[in-house]
Amino acid sequence: MKVMSHAVLKITILLLGTSILMFGCSPQYKPEDAFATEERHNSTFSVRVTAYRERRDFAQALGGAYYVFEAKNRDEGIWKKFLVVADDDPEPIDKNSIVIVNEKTGYGFMLKRFAVTTDAGKTWSIWDVGKVDSLKADRSCRIQSVKLNEFGTGNMGIICSNSSTVLSTKDFGVTWKE
Repeated sequence: MKVMSHAVLKITILLLGTSILMFGCSPQYKPEDAFATEERHNSTFSVRVTAYRERRDFAQALGGAYYVFEAKNRDEGIWKKFLVVADDDPEPIDKNSIVIVNEKTGYGFMLKRFAVTTDAGKTWSIWDVGKVDSLKADRSCRIQSVKLNEFGTGNMGIICSNSSTVLSTKDFGVTWKE
């Protein structure tokens, strides 16, 4: 009888813990949680990033932030989300994290993620620092800066806790190489 009670107790604790992790700590954000926005425009498209404080049903003190990147093409006229980046801490938006290169090309980046469009914001290619084999294992690595020109070539500065590196691209940032 004791073995049965112990097994039921273990299962109950396991289910309760799983419920808290899945539902009680589920990250959320709402429009009223926005604390910063950065936008860039030209005659054919606009790009913006909005920072939202993370809402949690449980453990609110541990809340971070979500950074939602959106684009609006002049022809369509509605904002469409193309990238969401989560961070453990609500940090200010880097003013250099959104760049419109010309009438069709623009990009945005934050932490480990980079996104680029070459069709005025209609479609986006998303890239992650983890795609570089030598940086894959180092969780501290993040994008520090990006310079991309209208011909599709450019550099990306990556900073890690013990090192830094520069990556280059020849295809508008779809791929990056050391």
